[in-house]
Amino acid sequence: GSDARHNNDFFGGDLQGLIDKLDHVQALGANVLYLTPVFQAASNHKYDTADYHRIDPAFGTNADFTRLTREAARRRIRVVVDTSLNHTGADSRYFDRYGNFGGQGAYSGSVIRADSPYASWYRFDPTQVDPDKRFTGWVGVTDLPELDKASPAWRDFAYRAPDSVTKRWLDADAGAAGWRMDVAP
Repeated sequence: GSDARHNNDFFGGDLQGLIDKLDHVQALGANVLYLTPVFQAASNHKYDTADYHRIDPAFGTNADFTRLTREAARRRIRVVVDTSLNHTGADSRYFDRYGNFGGQGAYSGSVIRADSPYASWYRFDPTQVDPDKRFTGWVGVTDLPELDKASPAWRDFAYRAPDSVTKRWLDADAGAAGWRMDVAP
């Protein structure tokens, strides 16, 4: 379905719908399901991650994702998830440009927050007057603030720490079999 008035909401299915069709997918001979980003995000495309720990409610829940990966594995079908670890959404718990996440983001309410636990994840230029120029947007898109891939805190969160998002979502028992990225961190 779509939001006919604003044309900004498209719905092509959810995780439960995929679970319901796994036997059909298996009968087709497919052995991989490739999912575009599934994490909570403001856009339809979901490349503007708002929370790497939460499946977007439009698709279901974290439990639905676990059920999908387990049911797919039972049928010898692997699940590969697309993600972006190069940038987040401006409207995310990590950046929080619009103040929708309780003020903990690195740029909450368009104010650079050095005290944010996510401050080191981004590069800021406080000398810039224009709020859109105080940080780098991925390929110039200010709704996709670019992450500082050299940041140890970001690296830990993304892939190095035992509880990193990569290790969480690629968990051998309940996670995806693969991870696809536009840009590797």
